[in-house]
Amino acid sequence: NAVVQLVTIVETMLGDIVRAVVVRYPKKLGSKRTLSIQAVLESTSLEEVHLRATDALLNELAYKSPAEFSDSMQQLLSVNLLECPAFHCYMEIKATRDIFIHNRGVANDVYIRKAGSHARVKSGMNLPADNQYFLESYEHCLQIADWLEDELHGHWHSSDYENGKQ
Repeated sequence: NAVVQLVTIVETMLGDIVRAVVVRYPKKLGSKRTLSIQAVLESTSLEEVHLRATDALLNELAYKSPAEFSDSMQQLLSVNLLECPAFHCYMEIKATRDIFIHNRGVANDVYIRKAGSHARVKSGMNLPADNQYFLESYEHCLQIADWLEDELHGHWHSSDYENGKQ
């Protein structure tokens, strides 16, 4: 359960980053994105329309493979998650989470594909998820957060970030 929660926290963090950027720069959504007329009419402000469009984007991103997700993040944020070594470990952590949710902890070909070179077992084997694995996973997720903070500051200068570092 802790691995499931850890992945949820990272997904939420990434979603919050996308939401913050898109709310500030709505043109990042692109001109081809559509939103139902009902969603527009139910909105009470232009900002709410932007939030609804951002929510639709985040929903789409949630179903992408990690590589496709990284490409989308590159387009939206000018940050290539695949350059972060810990993100590759995170792809395995997320694949592990999926296996525990959808296949009772038994690795399958989907796990092998998603985990890539970081796969820990072969298809048909039980995936271990002990305390050591959780702590290592936690550390990788912290590394992603730190890496993102530095990268995003490089592309999207933040005085709050600089004040926090002092």
